[in-house]
Amino acid sequence: MRLGACVVVACAACGNVNDHAPDAAPRCTSNAECLAQAPICNLDTGACVECLDATSCGPDQLCDPQTHTCRGCTVDAECPDGFCAPDTGTCKSSIIPKFVPDACTTVATQPSLTLDGVTTLNADDAATCNGGVVAQTGGPAICVVRYGTITVPSTATVTVTGTRALALVADDDLALAGSLDASANGTANGPGGGGVQSGGGASQNIGGGGAGFHAAGGAGGAQNVDGGGGAAGAAQGDPATTGVLIGGPHAPGGGGGGGAVTLVSCRGQVSVSGAIDVGGGAGQGGRLIALNLLFGGTGGGAGGYIAVQGRDVSITGQLFANGGSGGAGKPSNASVGANGSDALLAAAPAPGGAGSSGGGNGGAGGCCAGTPAGVGARTTASNSSPGGGGASAGYFETFTPAGVTPMVTPSVASPPAEPNVTVETR
Repeated sequence: MRLGACVVVACAACGNVNDHAPDAAPRCTSNAECLAQAPICNLDTGACVECLDATSCGPDQLCDPQTHTCRGCTVDAECPDGFCAPDTGTCKSSIIPKFVPDACTTVATQPSLTLDGVTTLNADDAATCNGGVVAQTGGPAICVVRYGTITVPSTATVTVTGTRALALVADDDLALAGSLDASANGTANGPGGGGVQSGGGASQNIGGGGAGFHAAGGAGGAQNVDGGGGAAGAAQGDPATTGVLIGGPHAPGGGGGGGAVTLVSCRGQVSVSGAIDVGGGAGQGGRLIALNLLFGGTGGGAGGYIAVQGRDVSITGQLFANGGSGGAGKPSNASVGANGSDALLAAAPAPGGAGSSGGGNGGAGGCCAGTPAGVGARTTASNSSPGGGGASAGYFETFTPAGVTPMVTPSVASPPAEPNVTVETR
């Protein structure tokens, strides 16, 4: 009797059941009868296979239940404790978020957070920072708010206060449908903003310069020259490049810097259908300091920083990191000029303080797609002073893993989003 190409009595010469001709369909009964490329005997079918489960495969590989071969993942559902990285076809447990790289290393201890109604988050309150506080070199500390999921319904208005930057970090989905306000208010900085002073200060017959961030601020006015006064604040580095989560700079004696906020989903989606505001603050009007001592208006504060990071990112709402405007100079018929304006919730420049009776106008705030900050205007009458310069807009950026394209279709974004940044995974 013959079995495939070998007689039964000489079957040991075949060496392995895999060596038999296919017409014999030999069945294995132990792993010892299988070859290296398919080393496991499936006792249910008698076939030598590559794997029966993932323990038989290499790191980050799955065992295909149909073919019993090792392969990479193709969909997130195959990675119950994380997601499938499209560039490598391997299961990952989380992204490694920029600025707070350790925030996703363990699962959140609290399952969910819903911020509804009118709510204030104090970033300086230890109870708020349940995920800890991350110190930064060259920037503010970061308050980490850490939950399994985070939801801001459309009915919610959340105001962030304090000096620390804010990181909202969820294991799974983070959905912001309401509004999140981390902006500056006049001379008061937003959370994480104002750590850098930018622009020249106001002085006798000199308007202060506006703060710079994404671009330079606007110079302050002089007695006879528009923009001939306090120096414009210089542009600052992109936080994604510097690695520091930081808000907008503030102007000396003038507008506060807009806040710094990052929204993070460790392994799910961040969706923003509501509004986020990290705008800069208004410069102050020029004033009579003492007899014949006329100070110009001060500069505006720069817009802050918004960073959205996740396995997936969807942005359809409104995001604002506009600059504040400069204050007007002192008019000849009053002791104080008009303040500038805090950054607008619009793709439009904040108007500078309106000069009157010879006082110079304040410069408009920077905004939109490259609209620069305006300069402070000169005086046009005696016993008056020039206006302060407007401030630059800040930054808005998204971060996703390699191979993942975020959906960034905001109804309004001022300034527009920077090119997407690739975030590492673990």
